[in-house]
Amino acid sequence: MPLFINGVVMDKFYSDTQSLFDAHPSLKEYSRRLLPQPHKSVSPVGSLHVIQREFAVVSPNDLNISIVGTTEATTCSIVVLRHSGSGVVALGHFDGSGKEKGIKEMICKVEEYSATTAGEFELHMIGGFKDSKCYSTELCLEILYCFQRQPVNIHLITACVCELNNFVRNDINLPVIHGAAVNVKTGELYPAIFADKGPDVPLRSSRLFSPGSPDMLMIYETYGEYGGLMRIGPFNYEPVRCIDDWMELGDDIILKYLSTSPEAEGPDYVADVRRALAFIQKHPFPFLTVFIKCQPRFYRKNEYGQWLSFQ
Repeated sequence: MPLFINGVVMDKFYSDTQSLFDAHPSLKEYSRRLLPQPHKSVSPVGSLHVIQREFAVVSPNDLNISIVGTTEATTCSIVVLRHSGSGVVALGHFDGSGKEKGIKEMICKVEEYSATTAGEFELHMIGGFKDSKCYSTELCLEILYCFQRQPVNIHLITACVCELNNFVRNDINLPVIHGAAVNVKTGELYPAIFADKGPDVPLRSSRLFSPGSPDMLMIYETYGEYGGLMRIGPFNYEPVRCIDDWMELGDDIILKYLSTSPEAEGPDYVADVRRALAFIQKHPFPFLTVFIKCQPRFYRKNEYGQWLSFQ
């Protein structure tokens, strides 16, 4: 089935995002509405933050979560799939790993939740910039063509990516919007920062720095067997070679070799990486020491915005 832009089928393969924008100027108009908005601070109460290589599916009827979003997207793409009738939102933070499978799962879940409601699949993409290695452009186009190959009609509404999401400071290209959130009750999409990134962030981030963890993981859905719970794991990864040596390296080396865009990372990037590496060092085989008997770790958010362990 085709991907639609302002009612027109995207039936051409674009080799760069600028050609896409030139062919579909409506994408620029939607981005101009989003770009001037400041990043709003999202309260822990009623919010859910996904990190890189995760996604969540939230219904407007969710009793615990009303806002879902992500942050720290530099060369990554923030992907929001929303059903115009049911209001169900799937939001993912894509870095290129597991994108085809992750997109299929997002579509399947939104379709399942919206089966009895008329409406359209609306796609919003945010993130990336004019990075020196063109990672942002490559990922953005790959995601678009993944959606184009899916067996449902999808309408691309927002593509605030790459050139459109770029500004220059001291001769360095940087992303304007690096985090975004959706109010699931109203459908409002806006730039955002989160005070609370959720539980077990070093554990969740460990997948990013260890081989063998390529999948996008759904960490939350409103309904289903684990509805209303954040579900982490179980997953395993291959031990990182020379992990002790990595832990001894300076901040500049970690930033240079573990980031796709060292010039654009936030002030907490290196500290977050060190916490993830320390977790891998302590738990080289998480199936044995973290996910006892291969059981996931569950959390539920209370009315005060705290994630509490739920077993």
